[in-house]
Amino acid sequence: MDAPKEFFTFQSMGTLVGSSGITYVVCSGIQSAFGWNPKWLALLVAQIICIGYIASTGNASYSEYFVAFINGFLVYSTTVGANTIGARGTPPGGGTGFGSRSMNAEPNQREQRSWSSPWF
Repeated sequence: MDAPKEFFTFQSMGTLVGSSGITYVVCSGIQSAFGWNPKWLALLVAQIICIGYIASTGNASYSEYFVAFINGFLVYSTTVGANTIGARGTPPGGGTGFGSRSMNAEPNQREQRSWSSPWF
């Protein structure tokens, strides 16, 4: 068996596993590198991937765009599930969630989070 030459390909973007993996890696990378992690980011990335993939075919119908839109929510849900399974316990302060903080924290103070910190 040959070793893969590419991890993600354009064809893999059209699969649930590929698009969910790309969404997870992009959102976790942004969270880790920039400390920016709004709740809607994964949904936006998932929608861009699904709708962008259909748009790249060049001759998609309205119904195909609608299905791509619904698939964006499926990719988002799958990615959030993978993130939740991969998270190691709850963040400091006992909160569970994207940007959670302890009750005594300043309103604009963000907690340091790791790569697999829960998004929600």
